[in-house]
Amino acid sequence: MLASVVIPSYNRPDLIVRTVCAVAVQTVPRGDYEVIVVDDHSEPPVSEAFHGRRLPPGVRIVRCEENLGRAGARNAGIRAARGEVVVMLDDDMEVVRHFLESHLRIHESHGKAVGMGKIVAATELGRDPFLSYLDSRGPEKVRPGQVLPSRYFVTGNSSVRRSVLEEVGLFDEEFQLYGGEDTDLGVRLGKAGCAFFYAPEALARHLHVVSLDRLCERLVAYGRHTLPRMVERHPELREQMSLDILDPPGWGRLPLAQSVRRALFQISLRPSVRRAARALTRARWLGRALYPVYDYLRAYSYMTGYLEAKEKGGSA
Repeated sequence: MLASVVIPSYNRPDLIVRTVCAVAVQTVPRGDYEVIVVDDHSEPPVSEAFHGRRLPPGVRIVRCEENLGRAGARNAGIRAARGEVVVMLDDDMEVVRHFLESHLRIHESHGKAVGMGKIVAATELGRDPFLSYLDSRGPEKVRPGQVLPSRYFVTGNSSVRRSVLEEVGLFDEEFQLYGGEDTDLGVRLGKAGCAFFYAPEALARHLHVVSLDRLCERLVAYGRHTLPRMVERHPELREQMSLDILDPPGWGRLPLAQSVRRALFQISLRPSVRRAARALTRARWLGRALYPVYDYLRAYSYMTGYLEAKEKGGSA
């Protein structure tokens, strides 16, 4: 079997049905792939979402006896997989018909490839600057010919050979909160010699997108609880994620431009600056001009959480 599409799901009955129905109708012959829905102890069970309708051929549901979380549920799906390539998808995605074919094409000529597809907000969610901003993140930021950083790896739409996942040790189930297990695995895949490829034609439309405020709340928790562990495990991430900007300016010891940059950013961490930036986002007519403001609010969120961890004597 060529591929296993692994979709963990937790309490999203309507969305998982749409996701599965889209994955079940692909340009790849049906016998060449399977779809594994990992029911992470949803209540009611995911199987009830399909009540009254037949599961598409090649789709099976693996139910967890307890809620394992994002990393544990994905690992359960990978362990149940029979395909050579594991394609990871979230349970709130609707993919195009050539989605799977595009992922498999990446792995034809490279034994240690990591495929990353494109994620955009579904048109039914409407269009506003924040949704457009989210669509422009991750691999979309990388120019043609540039190396795709391993830290951009996300599990919403990606693919890796099952043998490679087993080699690096699957997801670390100690990461229970938002945003840690995928970055950690991506960095480990990079260290294992994997090459990362972006396949925008492997398109998934996001059916559910969090608000700006909810995203910032998650990022504060990420900075407080997950990021210190990530940096301890992968020290190179400290510079890659610009956390060095939180160090003292180092006047007279560092280049003037670097010292000024640190000083200005630390001024920007004042709550009053954050409130002003949040108020500015209400001017949606500014369109793409708001993108740097969204960048700032995201950085403010995870960096203030990270600073809290340092002040409390965390591992940061």
